[in-house]
Amino acid sequence: MNQEQAACIALYHTRHIGPQRLYRLLDHFQTASNIVNADLQQLQSVNLSKQLISAILKPNWRMADKVATWVLEPDHHVVFFNEPSYPTLLKQINTPPALLYIVGDIQLLNKPQLAMVGTRKPTPSGQEAAYQFAYEAVYNQLCITSGLAIGIDTISHQTAIDNQGKTIAVLGCGVDVIYPSQNKKLYQDIREQGAIVSEFALGAQPTARHFPQRNRIIAGLSSGTLVVEAAVKSGSLITAQYALDANRDVFAIPGSIYNEQAQGCHSLIKQGATLVESFSDIADNFNFNHFNSVTSGPSRIQPKAALKTVKSHHTTQENQLPQQSALDLTEIDPTSICVLEHLGFEATAIDQLVERTGLAAEVISSSLLNLELDGRVSTIPGGYIRTKGKRL
Repeated sequence: MNQEQAACIALYHTRHIGPQRLYRLLDHFQTASNIVNADLQQLQSVNLSKQLISAILKPNWRMADKVATWVLEPDHHVVFFNEPSYPTLLKQINTPPALLYIVGDIQLLNKPQLAMVGTRKPTPSGQEAAYQFAYEAVYNQLCITSGLAIGIDTISHQTAIDNQGKTIAVLGCGVDVIYPSQNKKLYQDIREQGAIVSEFALGAQPTARHFPQRNRIIAGLSSGTLVVEAAVKSGSLITAQYALDANRDVFAIPGSIYNEQAQGCHSLIKQGATLVESFSDIADNFNFNHFNSVTSGPSRIQPKAALKTVKSHHTTQENQLPQQSALDLTEIDPTSICVLEHLGFEATAIDQLVERTGLAAEVISSSLLNLELDGRVSTIPGGYIRTKGKRL
């Protein structure tokens, strides 16, 4: 790491500077070295605030030294905005990061990517959709980019890993911090089979203000963003907005009007996002010559098989994916609670519930009868659905 890079790191991680102010300073001083070597009179001559001048006079050299040691480790990288290896698409967004920390395969950052985002509390059908679309994205040689969060992010990353695909996890903390902690194994798999990316300083802990910044990178790296399930007010819609601002494609999977986790997708569709029912709807909008023919691609994976793969990685007590459940369950027996939590707002057959819950078919049938009598479940052609609420 040379002196100019060290100066850039020291300034970037100095309080009160950040990417926007650093770019403005570089416009005037030309190099980071010139900024850190400027004296008080030079800084005052360009009408900087006292706060910013104070920050520039005390750059974070400790972080620069830490990075200089860190980057000596295998597969540890720092890429700066003016370098050829900086992701081309990310340069095109408003206020791109001045630098990125990468653990893993740095070449992936310039590969065609599909961002996949969504709720941390997916319904069973949302889990299946995430698996299906991620699987077909891998088949079509797309790198899946997401945020390592529980829920849709986790399923998307894990599907890529399980099917020998490539995936990038963009963090709202330092690349050396594993968050959430229950994704430690997935983090390790991604660094070996993909890349971990962050603009935040080494050792930086996750904070609420980091995640919108993280989301702009997810959208910025990708040619398009797929929202699988999301509430109206969610980080996934922030990511989608960043994608729109960068003139990228936004795709949304529709769901039941009774599913709160589908309302964000419906809102995006109303605003002009592309409604997708199959991966061909995404492929039709991507102009990638490397795409395999969708018509010759994999046939639709049955939800039963898809959920089985996801379930094998996420049903331990530590890694249990939270389920959509806004109903009052206080008066239901544990078996019926289990059945209800694995039932979505789309028709679900008993054999699917057997696969999801591990319960015997006769036990599920009995629970479904009780739930239907209680107004929590309805029978429709093709199976059972959860109702919006308990019948009065």
